[in-house]
Amino acid sequence: MHIFEENFDLEKALFEDTEGSTLRLVKDGLQEGLHTTRKNIDKGLSPDDFTRAQALKQAFEAAEVVVETSWKNYRLP
Repeated sequence: MHIFEENFDLEKALFEDTEGSTLRLVKDGLQEGLHTTRKNIDKGLSPDDFTRAQALKQAFEAAEVVVETSWKNYRLP
């Protein structure tokens, strides 16, 4: 199953992911988006595009924290 398929239940997948493989796959996708966004920022952008790129960068960073925190919380005794 591809991680970004339509109707993918991320919460359920993270809950069932005892080995961390789904977590790694999701985080890899978020890191890829973050890397691409940072590259675009580093190339130089118009002020409006920079503002949008900064917001996108923050969204990727926040999403990674949320996914990892959710996965860890499912592992609590």
